[in-house]
Amino acid sequence: MNRSDNSRVSALTTAALLTAARLFSLSLYMPHSGENAAITAVTAAGLCLLKLPLMTAAALLGRHFKESRAFSAVTAALSAIMIIVCANAFAEMTAETYPEHCTRPTTFIVLLCICAYVASMGLAGTARTASLILAGFAAVCTPVLIEMRGSMLSDRLDLLSYQPVREITLTAAGLLRLFPEPVILAGLIGGTEGSPDRAVKPFLIADALISGLFFLMCGTVMGRFFGQSGYAFYTLAGNTHGAFIDRANGIFTFFSSSFTMITVSALMLTFIRSVKALK
Repeated sequence: MNRSDNSRVSALTTAALLTAARLFSLSLYMPHSGENAAITAVTAAGLCLLKLPLMTAAALLGRHFKESRAFSAVTAALSAIMIIVCANAFAEMTAETYPEHCTRPTTFIVLLCICAYVASMGLAGTARTASLILAGFAAVCTPVLIEMRGSMLSDRLDLLSYQPVREITLTAAGLLRLFPEPVILAGLIGGTEGSPDRAVKPFLIADALISGLFFLMCGTVMGRFFGQSGYAFYTLAGNTHGAFIDRANGIFTFFSSSFTMITVSALMLTFIRSVKALK
């Protein structure tokens, strides 16, 4: 095991890593037909209350059973599955969004190679990269929001739903389709300093705020067409028009790719650590 892999990171840095994984999932979110963005925003924020016991349990299990062969076998299997699922989801998105430049198998293979290199930096390097990318994303979002304000109309938001239970159920399923955070936390919490709560709570607060804001923005821009928007993250980017930025697709692609790289790299670290624990 290399030296960087032995280094520990703070709880807040771990929270930043988990937040990057959540942004990866949001960037690949595709609403179902007829989905209401306002209900999606409320559902996404509400799901954080259900995630709290799940994430806390994952952290406690990872902290207390990290040397257990049975636990290591489970985290190794889950992380391997999530690596394939997450990498394939990103490859599928790029193939659909940029068919003239990307093919699904090529993107999948290249992504895995890049993530293997990033994972070789160890937990500290990967987590600090996540913190830097998040800081850059926050800085870039300010002018993007300013440029997007002309496309946002609050009267496009409507909480009306004729089948609220079905709507919330389908939305929750879509939001949890890519949910690698518990696996990452369980596998890497052993390298985190301090109480697990110090990583879980800041992450869930950030999750609720970012998810709620993202879908409210989608609703004010797309209105009733949100359910037909495809990848909402990129549809939102296409509605950026102004003096400084004209269509933020390239910027959004960069950050989506970065969040994907961090997520898959973190899952690879979980897999490597779990396999070493088995040996």
